[in-house]
Amino acid sequence: MITSAQQRNAISERIAALRERLEAPAKPGVPAHILRMAEAQIREDIAGLSAEIEEYDRACNADLHNYVFDTYDDFLKFPIVIRLAKKMSQQDFAAEVGVSLSQLKRYEAHAYRNAPANVVNRVLECFSLQYTARISDAS
Repeated sequence: MITSAQQRNAISERIAALRERLEAPAKPGVPAHILRMAEAQIREDIAGLSAEIEEYDRACNADLHNYVFDTYDDFLKFPIVIRLAKKMSQQDFAAEVGVSLSQLKRYEAHAYRNAPANVVNRVLECFSLQYTARISDAS
């Protein structure tokens, strides 16, 4: 997940570079099937990167009190969403939650998959957020 405006800007630049590659003339002698495969790969890369930007933009504008988790991964990313929606820097967020900046960066780098449950609960408590969960049997 993108966790900063800097990362978002870098990904936007990457998308622009990929689009330029799509519009560039093909090198002479490259077989048509290779060109089609390369173009498909570039379009897939653009779609994936665009989805990351959309996720970041949604997080920045999230309504935290009505946020819906579709997956467990969504729940684990929620502390990042909180920070982005509150427009807080990592340093300010770490201080508010009571963890070191370096530890917060490790948590965010792994979308909180490596964070103890008490840290996630502390984040929710610091911002007066509660959640309810429904577990369904996906069959």
